[in-house]
Amino acid sequence: MSRSLRTDPRPRQALRRAPGLDRVRIHVHAPRPGFTHPASGRDVREVLDAVGPWAWYGLRAVELRQTEDFHPGLVVYGRTRAPGEIFLYEQRTASASRDFMRFDVLLHELGHHVLQHRARKVGNVQRTSDHERFAESFAAHWKPIVQAAL
Repeated sequence: MSRSLRTDPRPRQALRRAPGLDRVRIHVHAPRPGFTHPASGRDVREVLDAVGPWAWYGLRAVELRQTEDFHPGLVVYGRTRAPGEIFLYEQRTASASRDFMRFDVLLHELGHHVLQHRARKVGNVQRTSDHERFAESFAAHWKPIVQAAL
């Protein structure tokens, strides 16, 4: 059987089809007083560049946003919203959490994106423990690689 462009492995398809990283919109919303964004838009772009287009293929936007009205006492660092959006939320302290936001939260949410994009899921997806395990293992695998690259 001959190979075709459609039977190439997904990472190879992504390398061929992915527009430049400059097509991924990174939008930084101003944080509220007393809050800050631990990772900058530049930090986000550097992490995405270090991981490569096979992972951010299909990603449309990463937004550094104000925290939404979550359950009181619940700390939320990030969220993946399908299709192709990752939200990273403002925090009260930034100095100690920059690396955590870049190498743990962003990579975890990118793992969710990879899983959803690979499965061609559209709309908001109900998270299962399998999704969380995949996102955690994705972040654990890529964390030392991205740290070494940066």
